[in-house]
This record gives sequence, structure tokens and C-alpha cells, in this order.
Amino acid sequence: MLRKLLKFAASYAAIEGVQRGILLITTPLITIYLGQQEYGLLSLSLSIVSVGGVLFNLGLTSAFSRYFFKYSGQKEQDSFIGRAIGCQLVANALSYVLLIGISFLFCLWVDIHLEWGKHVFWSLTVGFFEISLLNFFNIYKTTRNLKKFAFWFNLFFLCKTASIITYCSFNGSASSYLIAQGIIGLLFYVLIVSITSRYYRIRFNFSDLVEMLSYSISIVPIDLISFGNRMIDRWFISFLLSVEMSGIYFVGLQFGAVTTLVAMAINSAFIPLFFKEYEKKEGFTKIYMMAQSCVFIMVIFGAFVSLFMNEILVLLFEKSFHQVTSIVPIIAFNGVVLMIYFINTNVLNLSKELVKYKTVGVGVAFALNIPLNYIFLKTLGLVGAAVSTLLSYFVSTMVLGFLVKKKTEFSYSNIRMFSIVGFVMTCCILAHKFELNILLKFIVLVFISFFVFLLKGKRIFA
Repeated sequence: MLRKLLKFAASYAAIEGVQRGILLITTPLITIYLGQQEYGLLSLSLSIVSVGGVLFNLGLTSAFSRYFFKYSGQKEQDSFIGRAIGCQLVANALSYVLLIGISFLFCLWVDIHLEWGKHVFWSLTVGFFEISLLNFFNIYKTTRNLKKFAFWFNLFFLCKTASIITYCSFNGSASSYLIAQGIIGLLFYVLIVSITSRYYRIRFNFSDLVEMLSYSISIVPIDLISFGNRMIDRWFISFLLSVEMSGIYFVGLQFGAVTTLVAMAINSAFIPLFFKEYEKKEGFTKIYMMAQSCVFIMVIFGAFVSLFMNEILVLLFEKSFHQVTSIVPIIAFNGVVLMIYFINTNVLNLSKELVKYKTVGVGVAFALNIPLNYIFLKTLGLVGAAVSTLLSYFVSTMVLGFLVKKKTEFSYSNIRMFSIVGFVMTCCILAHKFELNILLKFIVLVFISFFVFLLKGKRIFA
């Protein structure tokens, strides 16, 4: 079971890792073309893209992954895929038209500056195409067609990146970045819909939409709050510090979020195995051990990124962006905490009744992140934003873990896992505090790996 988990996790990480690797190369180039001011503005615009994606999607991606496994035969699965695509296309399009209309009226009401109004329009348009395409890619991921998933996922990213670099080289502005994304999104949207319609009979069924929304609509506020929790630091930085600082922080997020990418890849592999083991009704021992292995892998990887990513950043970026090295060692552990968060929320995805409890945990994180950002940004500067976000994730996961124990048969021991994460994180932060060289940092990583290896096979997470 663990080998299967690692195999699929490695496949997902490799596929999406190609994009992250290209991003590591192209981000410094984009910062040169745009400069600190425009890159900071871009970071705020991309936060609107994320919010738009949530509102356009209405949680239907999660609903598809949940209901797909109800069908066993190939014909039944293909029929469901065709109907699900029809529901997603209709829901995405209607949400887009509605949100664009509301945004237009809002811009008129507050008499917003025309240039920022364009940013809002293009950000929402990019969000529409991004989430629509991700829904199609999710079909390949859910059906385990990794070759098609890898091909289309990376082809889209490569074309988008090439278009962005070309546009930004001629016109170094945040709007050119968004326009390039929007054009490529439109082209791929038409292409993917045309190709997919040849394999599946795409049709809209209102009863299917109602069934999927009955499960997914409760996820929308959770996703909105979750995205808000991840973006609030950038908005606080732009208001309390500067837009330029928001851009620097965004660079740190992209590089430190390598751990988030790996956590999401591991969770993508974990979810199908989790549901299958749960449906067997043979106890949760295998689930506990798989979950524990996922966290241990993330602990070691998070330590690696925290210890060594700064050396790469100093080589890639101009001196004006070097302040990012103060936050990446902390941001690197967001993915580790997120892995524990995923393991708890997967349990709360088992039924429509449990999904609502996710709102409590995510809402606590959002509510806590606001005062923490204000306090820590005032006292610690840019580092404060990274600290407040990590703390809010920690509290959110603890609340969700408590709800999992109270409302389900599962009993994850989040305190013990967080004790291990806290110990490892302290080792990494001290290594940066004392400015250890690469050799000594490597020794620290070996010590951490050995420490985690000693815990292998012990029931710590349950």
C-alpha cells in the first residue's frame, strides 16, 4: 500500500515539478521585466485570480472526485464523466458572467481607477479559464491517466509561460502578464473541449448538477476562506509596508511553496487509497500508517527546502529581492503543516454532513490570521507575515483534528505530529540564525532524517 502511495505521489510530484522547475528559472526573469512595483501589483492581481477560480468552480472539482468512485463499470464511469463535464461547463460559464457583471457594477459604484478595473477584468477572465482547464486535467488525474495528465498539464503551462515572457519583454507591466495568460487560456479551453468531446458524450443534466452542488456548495465558503487566509498576508503587506514588499513576499511564497506542491501531490495519491480502505470497513490501521508516512516524508522535504533554498535564491535574483531569504525558511514548513491539514480534512470529506465542520477550522485560521498579520508585520516586518500564516495553519489544523475526533471514528494524534514538526523546524531556524555553511546544514539534515527514521514503524499519528 505504501509503495503504491509513493509511486503515485512521485508521479504527481514529477509532473507538477516540471512546472515548478520552470518557474524557478522564469520568475527571476519576470521580476527583471516588471520591477518591484509592477511585480507587487501582479501578486495582488493573482490573488483575485484565485478567488475568481473558487467562485467559478463552486467546489465541483471535489464533487467529481467524490462521486466518480461510486461507479464501477467503464460505461458508467464514462457516462458520469460526460455529465460532470456538462455540469462544470454550465456552472463555470454562468458564474463567470454573473461575477463579471457584479464586478463591473462595483467598479462603477466606487468609481475605481480604469487601469485597476482592467486588472480586475483580466484577473477574473484568467481565473475562469484556469479553473475550467484544471477541471479537465482533474479528470485525467482521477482516472489515473497520468500520461495524458502530464502532457496537457505541462503543455498548457509551457505555452502560458512562453506567452507571458514574450508579452512582458515587450511591455513590462502586470496587465501584460494577465493578458498573456488569458489568451493562452482561451485557446486551450477551445482545444480541450473539442478533444474531450470526442471521447465522452458531454451533456448537461440538471439533476446531476443539483446532486453535485448539494455536496460541493458547502465547500465554496471553505475554499474562499482558505484562499483568503493564504492571500491576506499579501494585502496586509501592501497596506502596512508597500506594494514592492508584497512582490518580494510573493517570490518567497512561490519558492517556499515547493513543499506545498509536494504535499498536494502526496495527498492526490493518498485520497483514492484512503477512500478505498475506508469503504472496506476493515479498520483504519493502514490509513493511519499511510498518513504517518506522508507526514514523515514532508518533514524531511520541508527541512531540505528550509535549509538549502536560500542558496538558490541568492544566485537567481537581483540584490533588491534578497530580503526574500528571511522568509523562505519559515514558508517551507507551510507544506508540512498543510499535509497534516489534508489528512484531517480528507476525513471530513466523507459525507455532506461532515463537510460543514471544515468551515469552522478554516474560519478560525482566517479570523486569527488578520490580527496576527497586523501585530507581527508591525513588530517583525516581512518575516511577521510568514510567521502569522504558519501559526494560523497550525491552529486551524488543531481545530479540525479536534472535530475529526469528536465527529468521526478517526483519532489522529495531531499534537504528537506537531511536536515532531516543531522540533525539526526549530533545528532549521537555528541553522539559519547561526548562519551555518552548506556542509553544516547538510549535517543538520542528516540528523533530522535519522531522527525521523527512528520513528518509522511506530504508531505516532494514532
